[in-house]
Amino acid sequence: MNCRLCKSTDCSFFVSDKKRDYIICNNCMLIFVPDKDVVCIDMEKGRYKLHNNIIENKEYVEYLKGFIGELERIPISSPKVLDFGSGQGKVLTHILQDRGYDCYAYDPLYEIGLKNLHEVFDIVILCEVVEHLRDLGKELGLIKKILSQKGYVILRTELYNDRDTFIEWWYTKDMTHINFFSMYTMGKLADLIGKKVFYTNSKNIVILNKGDIH
Repeated sequence: MNCRLCKSTDCSFFVSDKKRDYIICNNCMLIFVPDKDVVCIDMEKGRYKLHNNIIENKEYVEYLKGFIGELERIPISSPKVLDFGSGQGKVLTHILQDRGYDCYAYDPLYEIGLKNLHEVFDIVILCEVVEHLRDLGKELGLIKKILSQKGYVILRTELYNDRDTFIEWWYTKDMTHINFFSMYTMGKLADLIGKKVFYTNSKNIVILNKGDIH
């Protein structure tokens, strides 16, 4: 079995729960759900509908507004931004546009913004997206292609720290979460797209660029 991130064959069984197995890559330390246990697209979409991630959901909107501070860390004036995996409601896209950002949406699951893949962006945002991606290698290659030379990638996903308590972790309870990252794994992800870690809170935010860690 090949790692979903780095394609290494040095992968081994990690743990299982009542619904699925988890595999760990001994090269990049990604923990991932094997293809046999990944839910179908229709079930995935059904799960997203339960999230109620719409502009009318004030609680969700306020949550996303808190994310805007991460963009303010980036020293680019008037950046062109892509909300990668925007979701059907494109809520973060709308919030950023309202704040004056030149922001575009992309989500192949809902056939949103496919034409935007012909553009080049200064910032690519994956806000609670990377944990869902079925073909990490393909998607990262796409991000590398559309990112400007000095561009930044902002990832929001919960990072695991303690392997011993992994199976009890609330983040594993969502069946659409199929990729789980440690900080070490994020470093490997950065390498794959020619970047380094620019900033991290070591919990759920990682910003990538060619600069040194902040």
